[in-house]
Amino acid sequence: MPIFRAGCQGMETRVSVHIYPSTFEHESRILRVTGSLCELGLFSHVVIVARWRPGLAEHERIDEEREVYRIRAVWSDRVGWKKAFSLLHWFISVIWLLRKRRLDCINCHSLTVLPVSVALKVLHRARLVYEPHELETERRGLTGLTKYLSKLAERTLIGLADAVVVVGEAIAGWYRSTYGLPTVHVIYNLPEVGHKFSKITRKVNSQKKGLTFGYLGVLSEGRGVELMLQVFARQDTHHLRLVGDGPLAETVRGYADKHDHIEYIGFVFPEKIPHVLRDVDIGVCLIENLCLSYYYSIPNKLFECLGNGIPVVISDFPEMARIIDRYHVGWKVKPKPEALQSLLAALDPADIERKTRAAVSAADMFQWSREKHKLASIYTAFGFQPIVDICSDHEPTSGTTGDKANQGKPAGT
Repeated sequence: MPIFRAGCQGMETRVSVHIYPSTFEHESRILRVTGSLCELGLFSHVVIVARWRPGLAEHERIDEEREVYRIRAVWSDRVGWKKAFSLLHWFISVIWLLRKRRLDCINCHSLTVLPVSVALKVLHRARLVYEPHELETERRGLTGLTKYLSKLAERTLIGLADAVVVVGEAIAGWYRSTYGLPTVHVIYNLPEVGHKFSKITRKVNSQKKGLTFGYLGVLSEGRGVELMLQVFARQDTHHLRLVGDGPLAETVRGYADKHDHIEYIGFVFPEKIPHVLRDVDIGVCLIENLCLSYYYSIPNKLFECLGNGIPVVISDFPEMARIIDRYHVGWKVKPKPEALQSLLAALDPADIERKTRAAVSAADMFQWSREKHKLASIYTAFGFQPIVDICSDHEPTSGTTGDKANQGKPAGT
């Protein structure tokens, strides 16, 4: 496959802009997607537009092909006219920033920025890919007039997207049935493990006295963090390791200080995740049913564990349960303290060993490399064929592209 090589004057220029209303500090999915688009030769340049905050650079280059612009604009997270004004100000700043650039594809990563993404599509006569990271109009905390306006905006504008890409089959089904969309693409947020998974790297640890359970991700309400802490604090047979950061970090730290079998690691960079998981026996992913977006979710932490050959305890919700049932790589429980406590008491060494071996066998199924071909097909359908470097005298052989998915930029768990 022809690939992009920076610095060649004879090469076609094709630009993709990715818009997301965050400060772009730990956005692992966008890094994986943009890195793959460049590796596959579909775009020669990627511009990521985000929000600025004190302490962050307004312009940052990730690598030769990708750069981030953080817009210094008034921003308010409060609902009401201040929020509306701050969004309008940010939208105008985005349009102004990109006014003289050639844009071939606009990638909208949130409903919040769908209006400005549609405006850019029209102004630049570009393709538009709408790829929300969750079920946008059914997310936690969205109520009343704000929810009504969000639904109205999405229903009005989603038909202007050339492609809709979501993170799971349940959400894809919701978008198809709600808006009558004939096609909704699914690109799972699989990890870039960064090493060839070996079936001898993970030993079955079910015979030892206590198991080590691991949690990866944001430490916030609705993710089962407090539930896990309460249950593990009431027993001392098994160990709990929590990796991540967020509003509940101090709560987790407090439990870790009081209980020797509860360990708090804090935030780690993606490349360190296999290291912190090396002696974890079972992952824990207990999302709580606080909204439909949570109920349909398929969290990163599930794939991080499975990609490293670790079976997982999950909430018995449709999307996660489908993965567990298909590959036999974990346990389904209600996200309640008593359900988790009962599971801990009933764990059978033979069952643990079976599920660990199944997770090890299936680990290669949960690698980002498996999503790349699906990603490429979305853009080749637009007519975006891989860019040919006419400075090269030969075609590179298969597999010679480098891994840019998480290169040069920290990403969260």
